[in-house]
Amino acid sequence: MTKGFLILGFILIVATFIYWTFNYILQRRMSSFAKQVMLSDLRAIRAQMNPHFIFNSLNSINRYILKNETDIASDYLGRFAKLMRLVLDNSNHERITLATELEALQIYVELEQLRFEHTFVYEVSIEAGIQPEKVLVQPLIFQPILENAIWHGLMHKEEGMRKLNLNISEDNGKLICEIRDNGVGREATATEKKLKKKSYGINLVRDRLVFLDINAELSFIDLKDSREISVGTAVILKFKKTEDYTI
Repeated sequence: MTKGFLILGFILIVATFIYWTFNYILQRRMSSFAKQVMLSDLRAIRAQMNPHFIFNSLNSINRYILKNETDIASDYLGRFAKLMRLVLDNSNHERITLATELEALQIYVELEQLRFEHTFVYEVSIEAGIQPEKVLVQPLIFQPILENAIWHGLMHKEEGMRKLNLNISEDNGKLICEIRDNGVGREATATEKKLKKKSYGINLVRDRLVFLDINAELSFIDLKDSREISVGTAVILKFKKTEDYTI
């Protein structure tokens, strides 16, 4: 009887060990697969931006060359090359430092400002206590939203100074990133074609946020004045603040 119990106990231990080992391997494989899906989404964003951005940038460089403004053309080309290198390098990582992401965004916006002849201003505000060199974010997580703000909000604004702001703060362990523009608002550009393109990029951003933080939030606020006239759009991203993460 005792021998039978020992054998039964041994079988149960082995079965339990096999179960947990199998479950661990399965979870690792599922996690690896999910990570590959996320990286594929990231590369999709990169691929979406590159042809569009390369075409417009090369056209702008060529325009400055034809106008014999070689210094501007050279500066434009140098910044463009640096941005492409950053995009290619950053998109191979699950997370990068906020400082690195902001560097890439700064160059991207500067190139857009050059192309649109400095018809809009861009400002970044970071709450005291947040260390961009330590905080980690997903690469290219802000770029699709900034692009929408510039192309669908600011460039349709006909009067007044065009403004684009990125404000980063912290609340209860969450990083809060607000991208605000004073453009024409979402209703003014709500054609079916534009909405499809915008929703594709935004959905990828939302999926990537939720992948690393199931409680992450992405919300839109239509800004209006006292007369209920649209005065811009605010996009708010909230996700768990992460530091000292090994990339």
